[in-house]
Amino acid sequence: MALFAYRALSARGRVLKGRLEARDGSDLYRMLHAAGLHLLGMREVRSSPGPLRAGTRGLLAALGPSRRPPARDLMQLCVHLERALAAGVPLLEVLADARAVTTHPTLIRVLEAVGRDVRQGVTLSGALGRHAAVLGPVVAPMVRAGEESGDLATAFRHLGRHLAWRDDTGRRLRQALRYPLLVLLLLGGVLAFLMEAVVPDLARFLADLGEGMPPQTRALIAFAHAWGEGGGLLGLLVLAGGLAGLGAARRASPGLAYRLDALWLGVPLLGPITRRLALARFAHVFSLLFQAGVPLATCLETARAVLGNRCLAEALDTAGRAVTAGVPLSESLRLTGQFPPLVWRMVRVGEDGGDLAGALAQVGAFHDRDVGEATDRLLALAGPAVLGCAGLLLGWIIWAVLMPIYDALAVLGT
Repeated sequence: MALFAYRALSARGRVLKGRLEARDGSDLYRMLHAAGLHLLGMREVRSSPGPLRAGTRGLLAALGPSRRPPARDLMQLCVHLERALAAGVPLLEVLADARAVTTHPTLIRVLEAVGRDVRQGVTLSGALGRHAAVLGPVVAPMVRAGEESGDLATAFRHLGRHLAWRDDTGRRLRQALRYPLLVLLLLGGVLAFLMEAVVPDLARFLADLGEGMPPQTRALIAFAHAWGEGGGLLGLLVLAGGLAGLGAARRASPGLAYRLDALWLGVPLLGPITRRLALARFAHVFSLLFQAGVPLATCLETARAVLGNRCLAEALDTAGRAVTAGVPLSESLRLTGQFPPLVWRMVRVGEDGGDLAGALAQVGAFHDRDVGEATDRLLALAGPAVLGCAGLLLGWIIWAVLMPIYDALAVLGT
């Protein structure tokens, strides 16, 4: 197989550009003709790589940009697909146009693969579902619902709104964490400067005076000596290695992941925010899919994938099995003990009133506001707490530095 860059004319008279893998020029012509495109020109970009080149390229790709495209790129793709499909442009032309205007390399490869699959008779939802690791778990079920209802444009409009919500939520959380992290970074820089430049000179000065040192000063000098011998870097490496090992163990062991996630939900301040954020994701995704006509079991399965917490995901699995056995969704959620009364009571109202999607949309909106308010409260506490810890640490260092100097000056004065 070789990669060809081509120019083709669509049935509407539009000139399209793109890239496709084909065995040769004749194969490329047949593929474009089957898609309703007339080949105008082509050139071979590269031949099929050998094993060494393929392995090297895979390694560079793994070390390169993030595999998953940003939410904004996916939002722009959804807007493009929605508008083109609403205007009546054929699907293969829409995919070719989207490939031409996309800049993210991973998304380009996905669109090329989706286009090939659709030309070979695979449904759009099936082709997108093969790339759930890149596009996320919500895209394929939503598009499948659009295919069944005959309204793909609306499906992509709902997907764009969901991605916009996800992007806005992530942006607000990043903004909330920015100030405490900046203060911690500055504190680390000041501490490193004191350990490297100030404390060693203090130790030599006191040694020249021949005076004894108080306990806090001896402790500070011992800490600075360990830091200067590489203890600070070693400590950071041990911390990073421990976190990396814990993350690897969590991925390898579902039982450990469940216990860690359950413990995290019990952490003061952070645990409740995590739960509210997960419930907001659940409500948004479930209401989006259920409103589009996706079956209840698929809604629960897809919502499980976006929770981000193994403990809550297992609870949703338990609720899904109960629903399959004939138990109402509201009662199934209540029996897990992991969903607050507001959630299952609103679900019960939606079941009784025949508007389950609307009820969960309200739950999602409530938890959106709740997450924002809880994050603001956490930030209001985190700022003073970080500054207080920084003040205590610097105060201890200054105390340990100045006390022996004052004692030495008092001795010299007498």
